[in-house]
Amino acid sequence: MMKINKVMQLISLVLVMAFSLAVAACSKGVEKKSPAPKTVIDEARFIQVLNDNGIEEMSVIDTRPEDFVGLQQWYVGTDEPIRIHLLIYDNDDNAQAYLDNLKSINGKRSNTESELTLGENFEYYAITIGESYNVVSRIENTLIHVMATSDAQERMDKIVVELGY
Repeated sequence: MMKINKVMQLISLVLVMAFSLAVAACSKGVEKKSPAPKTVIDEARFIQVLNDNGIEEMSVIDTRPEDFVGLQQWYVGTDEPIRIHLLIYDNDDNAQAYLDNLKSINGKRSNTESELTLGENFEYYAITIGESYNVVSRIENTLIHVMATSDAQERMDKIVVELGY
């Protein structure tokens, strides 16, 4: 009787392993569904969301440093310790170049934690460097770049969500 139980356990174990391998083989070619596309905002929506969240100090930056190729409009809202930028580029590639440059610079720093989410028409990048928390989120030709201290992260994340980025 004992030998039959051991044989049954062995058969059960083999079947479970075979089933696990079959599931792994079937799911290997399955692609993860990317998050749904997001909608670009304009400066009016940017200002409205920031004002609704108590950020009333706004400015438009007129200078276009050489590092910002294709930058058409640049808005900044500040309520220390949060500083949030809306950058509107002439095309998706120039907006992506800004984001890629930031990822490259931050990737060389030590003691950082980052998160990257890719979607159909957007890229979301969050990084913590010491006590500094940054989010750069690109939708097509626009970016928001938010900088804050880590103790203001929750408030900053709320604003990012309200902006739709």
